[in-house]
Amino acid sequence: MLVITCPVCGVEGEETDFHCGGEGHIARPATENPEGISDDAQRDYMFMRKNPK
Repeated sequence: MLVITCPVCGVEGEETDFHCGGEGHIARPATENPEGISDDAQRDYMFMRKNPK
């Protein structure tokens, strides 16, 4: 286990706390015209994730 101190806020955590990962199976909203994607669909794709910790 490696304990890392965040250079921005000074919080200490294990290396897994600073690891990118998560729900990689979520598909990007598909459309021929990017302007045709609804705001809700784009929001859900970008931000709505489970936070198990």
